[in-house]
Amino acid sequence: MLSKIIQFSSRNPKFLFLSDATGALVTALSWLVWKLFFAEQFNFHNDVLSGLIFYAVAMFCASMQFYLFAKKDYGSCIKFLVFGNICFVIILINLLYFFWNEISIFPKFYIAMEILIIFMLALLEVKVKKEISLICLDHLLIFMLNKYSL
Repeated sequence: MLSKIIQFSSRNPKFLFLSDATGALVTALSWLVWKLFFAEQFNFHNDVLSGLIFYAVAMFCASMQFYLFAKKDYGSCIKFLVFGNICFVIILINLLYFFWNEISIFPKFYIAMEILIIFMLALLEVKVKKEISLICLDHLLIFMLNKYSL
């Protein structure tokens, strides 16, 4: 199943950008809901939740920009998304560590699930990036063989 997703995403990298944008939007909306209705369970400063929402919205904008405007250099776009997702995971791990005693069980569970999902997406993006590199190498080899064959 995972190999099919990797193959599909490597043939259609824009699908990866669209799925990343969807995930970032869902993340931003869920953090907004937490901020508006359940902020007392988090015990985070209001600016922390706003920063998480801003980061998720920025990742949504970047993913949508890659989806709409990226033409050929998908590899660098995927690298950017992997870096952004890993940074978000690191931020969430730090929040979980520093606020462990102050937050209730629901935010702990939510943050842990968020970490797991985003980390898995970053791993998928890394695998797709490797697959795209292999496909480009195959195309280059075929081109070279066709051009320089006797």
